[in-house]
Amino acid sequence: MADNVEQSVDNLRTMLQSREKPESKQQLAEMGIPFEDYLPQQKNATAIYSEKVDWKMLNDLGLSRERLEQNGELEKMLNWQKSNLITIAVPIGGTTIYTEARLAFRTDDNGNIGLAIHPLRKKHSLTFPIWVTSSLPKKRSNSLLWAILARPLR
Repeated sequence: MADNVEQSVDNLRTMLQSREKPESKQQLAEMGIPFEDYLPQQKNATAIYSEKVDWKMLNDLGLSRERLEQNGELEKMLNWQKSNLITIAVPIGGTTIYTEARLAFRTDDNGNIGLAIHPLRKKHSLTFPIWVTSSLPKKRSNSLLWAILARPLR
């Protein structure tokens, strides 16, 4: 029985490779096998169309489309992934804050494409109430140790 299966698979493979021949087309149609299902499919180049991106908002942060393309980050971001660390300039009032962050495109409730900024934290803030419930130095050093150990490895 195994020999019959292997022979059938070989025959089917031969028919699919020579599917332009009329006799192969007829046999595949009789078996009900659409050969379009076995053609290599071209995958969608991007999940987000670049026309939907608000490039003016990115220019306000000191980013241009050309810069993201040169770094190779635009392709990642258009495929719903986070970029690597990118230096951005965030204007606040009359000043500008320069920081490094990972960027990603996300949609809001209305379906508009927006920018999610994931800033880089240089050091854990142990005085923030979530991290430390006590101000004792020993507990603070233990909290620092657990904060370091809990970070994912890269």
